[in-house]
Amino acid sequence: MPALRERRHAVVNRAWVREQLTLIGASAPVYNAVNRLLDVAAGFTERERDLAIDAFIKLIKGEALYVEPDNDDHTAWAPAQRGFLNVGDVIRVKTSAYASDAGIFHNGRVGKIVAIRYGDIIVRYIDGREPNPDTGARHSPDVLEKKFHKP
Repeated sequence: MPALRERRHAVVNRAWVREQLTLIGASAPVYNAVNRLLDVAAGFTERERDLAIDAFIKLIKGEALYVEPDNDDHTAWAPAQRGFLNVGDVIRVKTSAYASDAGIFHNGRVGKIVAIRYGDIIVRYIDGREPNPDTGARHSPDVLEKKFHKP
């Protein structure tokens, strides 16, 4: 029996797209970009379309797509809280912590706390990704998650 192929999604009505973009006052560059994206997505399956949209939205904001998976069932991540962080704790920068270039560099990175100064958390990344600043990266606890052991 031949493998079933996922159904391709319907083609978008370009006159409707033009009308919608005109109604919101989209500039010519926005209009052209949307139409190029629609051209690229024309042959996508629904799953491919959804994945591409999610990836595009995150990447254009500088958010990480990939987060290092946990390798065991005994640990989990929780939002970091001031007063509950210590030197040596393993942390992860939230995938949506920073926008644009800072996000590309920091979002989703895993590291260890090497110092706490004036409420800021100084982190040395341990995830093996480059670049890795020699002096450590300075973060507010609000953009971090702490790894903890499940009871």
